[in-house]
Amino acid sequence: MIQHLFPFALSKKMILTLGISTRWGMSQSEVKQSENLKIHREDKDRVYYKDKLFGHEVVISYAFHNNRLYQAAYILSKNKFSSNEEYVNTYNKIIDALTDKYGEPNVEGSSSIFKISGTKWIIGNTEIFALLGDLGHCGITYTNLEIKKEAEKAKEKRTLADARFLS
Repeated sequence: MIQHLFPFALSKKMILTLGISTRWGMSQSEVKQSENLKIHREDKDRVYYKDKLFGHEVVISYAFHNNRLYQAAYILSKNKFSSNEEYVNTYNKIIDALTDKYGEPNVEGSSSIFKISGTKWIIGNTEIFALLGDLGHCGITYTNLEIKKEAEKAKEKRTLADARFLS
């Protein structure tokens, strides 16, 4: 069971901390050493764990760019809920807990293209996004905006290089 409802906290320097030792920019091996749970799945840029949140199974995902932690996510699957009402109530509990911890959100909205509704907080260089998806999932992502921007630029360069190769 996750020891703290949302263990991520922002220090005065706006560095993400999980418990005492996990911070933005940590390597994949450092994050694995700091996590108490058994690894569920792992690949080059992600490590996955399973735990419980509000009594429901949650997949915890850590994402890395250039072996630096830039995103952590808690994702609950809709098919694990007994009813749609329970699913929506769990999302509302997430929003309440995040609002209690971080204050009123910066943005609320939805996307008909991706079939999600969401609530976002921006605190320093960290984006906290609570999502409710029509496609069967809800959860929270914590993203370091600086490293995410680096990852997006690198992806764009790879896409351009691939396009040049194919032409």
